[in-house]
Amino acid sequence: DLVARLDLTQLWERWAITWTPDFQATCVESSRYGPTLLEAVTARLLETATQTQRNAEQAALLLLESAFAGLTELTGPLQQQVAELIRTDGDFLQVSASLKHLLYLYRYDEVLGCSGRSDFGELLVEAFNRTLWLLESLGQLSGSDEPLVQGVRALLESFERGPPQITDQREEFVNVLRRVGSDATQLPVIRGAVVGALWTLHEADGDQVRTDLLAFADPIRLGDFLNGLFALGREVVQRQADLLKCLDSVLMNFVEEDFLSALPSLRMAFTYFTPREKSHLVETLWQSLGLRPQATLAALEVSAEEAAQAMAFEMRLFGALNKYGIRKTENGIVES
Repeated sequence: DLVARLDLTQLWERWAITWTPDFQATCVESSRYGPTLLEAVTARLLETATQTQRNAEQAALLLLESAFAGLTELTGPLQQQVAELIRTDGDFLQVSASLKHLLYLYRYDEVLGCSGRSDFGELLVEAFNRTLWLLESLGQLSGSDEPLVQGVRALLESFERGPPQITDQREEFVNVLRRVGSDATQLPVIRGAVVGALWTLHEADGDQVRTDLLAFADPIRLGDFLNGLFALGREVVQRQADLLKCLDSVLMNFVEEDFLSALPSLRMAFTYFTPREKSHLVETLWQSLGLRPQATLAALEVSAEEAAQAMAFEMRLFGALNKYGIRKTENGIVES
């Protein structure tokens, strides 16, 4: 699946050759697109692009179709039409999705022979500039945290792996990220993602990141901020003991209700780390706190949801005990 690109380890095609009574008629009808196969394919793609309305992702998928069809270069009208679709699309999610497709075709494709093509590189520049512009004017898109993070990731990867027209825009790229990161109206997940991108680019230091973290220390926003930060700064985070101490301090100051409220988004944020990386984070934290590392961490015998429910029940129980002055003595006797 070269669209989702979930697994490209094995390439295979399956063909089914059949004959239908209307085969000749269909060929005659299709010949209106051109006398040769490549000309017909180009004309058909141009027709589809002309009928597409402001959808950059669909435009990028047309380029993938052109690669499937064996077009080694785009005609002028087709390239211009695709560029126009990218420039006129005002949806950040769609334009950033087109950026991911174009980056794959330009940089990573080994199957269809598109890697390094100049026409795809020019369209990649268009998609990068449009995505960067839309990022700064992004509104409050609820329920789209993962696509938003992937959009910022596509910008960072395009900057690092794209053609010189993109990599030469470092100053502008960094300035946009800084403005978005300091915009109080932006979603916490976006602000966390741009901080992670700046950290990866060595344009932010640990002190700045810890300051940003403390600005999102409330339980409602903390997990979302970390979700973006870990997605874009995963490698850097693992080497920052001071950040882990700062996060530990924030969590230890939560009361039980706040911790349980923050727990689901915190769990989601830490899914970006592998089990080995999580173990390394814990050992780093223990060492920074001067604690003795444990050999292993005991695995939960129940699901995380059941554990959270048990913690909530214990919290209510202990609250009721404290309310009525009931406490437990050293010999295990409960007294009031």
